[in-house]
Formats: sequence, C-alpha cells, structure tokens
Amino acid sequence: MTLWKKPPIMSPKREKSKGDEVGRRKKESKKENIELTPKQIMEFLSYNKGVKRFNVNKKSWYKSDKMTKSQLEINITVVIQYFTGLRMNEVVKLTYNQLKDLASSKKIRVTLSKSKTPKTRLISISPKDRTARQLKSLLAKMIKEWLQYNQPYLVVSSNMKPKEKILKKKNGKEYKTYYYPYINNFNARVNKKLREFLSYKEAQGEEILPPHIEKLTTHAFRNNFIVKLYRVTNNDLSKTKTIIQHSDIKLTDRYITKYIANDVSIPIF
Repeated sequence: MTLWKKPPIMSPKREKSKGDEVGRRKKESKKENIELTPKQIMEFLSYNKGVKRFNVNKKSWYKSDKMTKSQLEINITVVIQYFTGLRMNEVVKLTYNQLKDLASSKKIRVTLSKSKTPKTRLISISPKDRTARQLKSLLAKMIKEWLQYNQPYLVVSSNMKPKEKILKKKNGKEYKTYYYPYINNFNARVNKKLREFLSYKEAQGEEILPPHIEKLTTHAFRNNFIVKLYRVTNNDLSKTKTIIQHSDIKLTDRYITKYIANDVSIPIF
C-alpha cells in the first residue's frame, strides 16, 4: 500500500524587479573600477577649481586665480594617487618635507616609512605620455602653492586622534582596530567631488563610466596602479607584489585577476 504524500508547496517564480537589477549592478560595480585618463584627471582638477571650460593645450588656465586650501588638498591627493597608487591614509599623512621633495624631483618619487606595511617603500614613476608629463608639472605647481600654508601634513584636522573600533572575525572572536575619522571624512569629500565631476561630464554628453559601473572611488587609482605595474614588469606577479608591498602575493593576484578576467583597458602612464 502506497502512502499519499503531500506535494511540496512551490512558490511562484518571482519576476526580477528593478531593485534586483540595481543590486546586481552594485555588486558588479564592486568587482570593477574604471580609471580616468591623464586628460580627464586634468579636467577634474579644473572642475574642482571652478574652471568649467578646459583646454588641455592651454597652460594659462592654472594662473587665472589661486585655489583654496581645500581645493589644493583634493587636487594634489587625486594626482598623487593616480601616479603612485598610494592608499588614502598614506597620502593624507605625507609630510611637508616629503611633498617638498616631490615637487622638486624630476620623477614622481615618494618614500614611505610608516604605512599599512611597516617596510620602507619607494614609489618612483617617470611619465612618458605628453599629457601625463603636463599633469606631473601641474602637480609640482600645486604643491608649491600648498607649501605656503606651512602645514605639517597634506591634510590637517583639529582632531587627528584615532578611534577604537570592535570587529568580529568569521569564527566569532572579537578584535580591536583603529581608524581616523578625519581621513574617512576627507575620503568622502574626494569621492563626492568625483561623483559631481562624472555627473557634470554626463550632462555635457560624455559618458566616462560604462553602463555596468555606477561609481568611481579614490581606491580605484590604487587598483589600476597595480595593474599598470603588472604590465610594466612584463606580467611579473612577484615583482609587482614586492613594489606595491603587499604582505601576501594572493592579494596582488586578486587585483590582477579581477581586471584580466573582465578585460578592462587601463592606460599606462
């Protein structure tokens, strides 16, 4: 005798909503980033300065009027991140002497002794692209203007003390970590300016980001710098890991694989 079994209740197939599509795009946007070209970086600098009409071949736009300290901090940060791939917390802590040496050097040269990794790092880049060379020259001018403020670090806040934060590992154990609110706030300011710039370019009919990428953040400069190093070193993963000072080569490989798999085109310096 066969016992009757109640058939399982099958929920009706739900159609994908607009919210699902937005969630998918956000998930994909975390996997990829897109980088601005040297010309677009210069356009961003002029936009942040308040110069809407920009001609990359016209050198006099910089002399039109001086930038505020806030504009200088943002513009210098973006250019340094583009050329060096430094983390935000490393850029804002660049000292007066480090920036002075950077302005006088023929190369993009930064030596770090205190960063996320305790080892000393030397970042030295010599731009070959014509627009990139102009960008390097402009960086030196902006730094010399910033030096007049006589600040100990690139970004100075009234409260630069770290705050404690409790996080949990996957195994449930708690551990302490520290963060700097003023760095997070400054990073948010730069990201906001990048979003405003992209919206401005879109209003002008120029689409910088592909359809499936929703945002451009400051960390994208580091992501793309690692890929550039990988190409310059003839796809040498170990050498790239050494230069960028990752603690584990698997982390470097994760950056590289993300771009190679998605065939993202990133311009070399």
